[in-house]
Amino acid sequence: MFASRIRKTVRFAEAPVKGMSVLKYDPHGVAAQAYRDLAQEVLHGR
Repeated sequence: MFASRIRKTVRFAEAPVKGMSVLKYDPHGVAAQAYRDLAQEVLHGR
């Protein structure tokens, strides 16, 4: 189990409707940062 949590936000829900990932749709948003945090955790075992 990972410590990072992906929380749903309005931008998170809007991204697929726009045909984009949340990382491209709202790169500075909370959900995008959560995905980056998870990636770091997976890569570095944190």
